[in-house]
Amino acid sequence: MSGSSGPAMSFDDLDLLLSLDTALELVHADREALKRCETFKDYPAPFGHRVRETIEELFILMLQAMGDRHIAPGFARAEEQMRTYQPAEHAETTSVAPLLQFFELAHIGDTIQSIIQVYFDKELAPFIDKTDFLNAVVREKKRFENALDDSVAGGLNAGTEVLMNQVEHIIITQTGPRVYYPDSGVPLELGPTKGCQDAIACLEMHCKLLKGSTSKEVLEVFHQEIGIRLNAILQKHLKRQIISLEGGFQVIADLNAYHTFISSLKVPSIQQDFANLKMLGHVYVVEDAVDLAQIVRDVTRYGGSFRPEDVYEFIQRRSDWKKIEKTVDKTMYNLSFKEDCVIC
Repeated sequence: MSGSSGPAMSFDDLDLLLSLDTALELVHADREALKRCETFKDYPAPFGHRVRETIEELFILMLQAMGDRHIAPGFARAEEQMRTYQPAEHAETTSVAPLLQFFELAHIGDTIQSIIQVYFDKELAPFIDKTDFLNAVVREKKRFENALDDSVAGGLNAGTEVLMNQVEHIIITQTGPRVYYPDSGVPLELGPTKGCQDAIACLEMHCKLLKGSTSKEVLEVFHQEIGIRLNAILQKHLKRQIISLEGGFQVIADLNAYHTFISSLKVPSIQQDFANLKMLGHVYVVEDAVDLAQIVRDVTRYGGSFRPEDVYEFIQRRSDWKKIEKTVDKTMYNLSFKEDCVIC
């Protein structure tokens, strides 16, 4: 890609940074060289031994050219391009263009690795002991595979950041100012808000696309990172809102939807955090201030995810906070006020 091409074109062309044709040409070139060497494989020692060493060297050079000069630079360029993506500069959408292209890039990388494995099993296996982990070919092949995994993981880290920036942008722009503070008499729709639905749709689409394009371990790390960042985004989102008693039910509906999505990822380490976050939504629908204070003080209620002072920060976003603040403080801290304190 030329340096003068715009960001949009760069994002569209990320999957062109790796080439299956180039990979196949390298494999074919190595195979042709190997076949020429095979002509002399039955020569007696020391020439026959030297032929086997040359076959190994050819494969190692091919892996180094493929990994260091094609795959690694391609993923590095993709990661660099992804970090320049700004959701606000693009049309409203639940897809993240550079991340979609990166998933395709990861799939191409996985296909290249499969090609190498098939070639290794078919052409190299007769000349080496595959179980000998000290063999130069086996070690170089392992280095190639690890480097590819590291490249995918590094790109996914950048991609996760881009994806969660998009999710936060969706939540902010699609959540109206009165969503959690509806006018009196307005009938409640107790389903998830549009911002919540669009954010989950965005996450579901990208998680589905990555599945099958990378290892189970990398996928689990990706899901876990999504959960951690989404939890932080939602907490920050709640602290920006003004939430009425009626709007509290809408908060609970959204948190339930996010919890259902996270549960579908089947990563136990983040499921409990979202179960605790879902429980937090109930502080917005408790009308009695004394009961609310007791809920805030109950440290076991949120499984250790939130301290009382954390929950106290959330309840300050209630629309009736000024009315109940004194009662909540009195109950929480066992204070006794006959009158407001006056300092003379």
